[in-house]
Amino acid sequence: MNRQHLIFILILLLPAGTFAQGEVARFLTSASQDVNKLTELYMEPFGKGFGTAMNSGWYNTARAHKPMGFDVSIHSTLVTIPNDATSFDLDAYGWSVLLPGSSSVTPNIAGTGNGVPVGIKYGDDVQINDLYDMPKGVGFSTVPLPMVQLGLGIVKNTDITIRFFPELELGDLGRIGMFGFGIKHDIKQWIPVVKKMPFDLSVQAAWSRLAGTYNSVEYYPTKIVNTDFEVVDPRLPSTDLEIESEYYRTQDLTLTSTAMNANLIVSKKIAVLTGFASIGYSQSTFNIGLNGDYLIPQYIPITDDAYDANEDTNGDYIVTKLDADNKVKDPIDADISYSSINAAVGLRLNLGLLTLHGTYVYQDYSMINFGLGISFR
Repeated sequence: MNRQHLIFILILLLPAGTFAQGEVARFLTSASQDVNKLTELYMEPFGKGFGTAMNSGWYNTARAHKPMGFDVSIHSTLVTIPNDATSFDLDAYGWSVLLPGSSSVTPNIAGTGNGVPVGIKYGDDVQINDLYDMPKGVGFSTVPLPMVQLGLGIVKNTDITIRFFPELELGDLGRIGMFGFGIKHDIKQWIPVVKKMPFDLSVQAAWSRLAGTYNSVEYYPTKIVNTDFEVVDPRLPSTDLEIESEYYRTQDLTLTSTAMNANLIVSKKIAVLTGFASIGYSQSTFNIGLNGDYLIPQYIPITDDAYDANEDTNGDYIVTKLDADNKVKDPIDADISYSSINAAVGLRLNLGLLTLHGTYVYQDYSMINFGLGISFR
């Protein structure tokens, strides 16, 4: 595994690891009915930012290669998360069991500061205030993404572009793989009068998909969730080895991002400099899947007729229970979608076979892409 792959993997899996070890435990504590929405809201800036980054770097000129001309380039993209996308208001959403507290605005992964306290409610019988705190912000305000790609000229002033690396096994950490395909075509050649003008004009479209798996999820309520269970089912495993065999070995977190874009590009070359601009549309979907078996805590009201002082040890008329039968499989399947019309400007420096380029893309999640390559026309 080369250094480029390692950096790429760490960028993707570091937020996944943070989420898997802490936030999953908090969200599952409040039962599985609301966990998808909580996941989407907390991870939304990373999902949108990462999908945006995957749509970057597909072009740095409108001019196509001659047949069998090619370029190999290395790109780095930095996506900026807008300030108004670093928190969310719990009161703005409907919840099945989650009970927002007096303070409802809480940071997501891009924000800073501590999360607000929340409770749970089950109908009119059970209400527990301040059961746990929402996760704190990580301050993940930018999303970086490196990329390597190959462009090849074919016929009729058309280029194809490929991004690809086979699935890489990362031992106990997980695995990751990616494939992307793009096409760019010179449309100026088909437009009378315009085809004689001194600039290049092309249309471009691309699609890419990345899939990663994080294997080090270790969720077991009695070990992770800070809750004093008053009743624990004796059928549940009790030793580390039993827990690992029955739960940890089945648990993983999958991240899958698909992205597509289409752009109209115009460029002009003057000596060694090429200026280019584009207008286009991009769309992405980022899926977070939590797979395996997970125990969900139960909160059971104790009525006057069925009151059992031996079980309700803290006298709150609610028994906190961990039941072997209250198990959920694959509790999270959350999609974070983003689409935007965008405009971009950039500059490319041609030094013989070597090229240097930079691009700024304006949209809600704006980004800067820069890189270098070898181009043979």
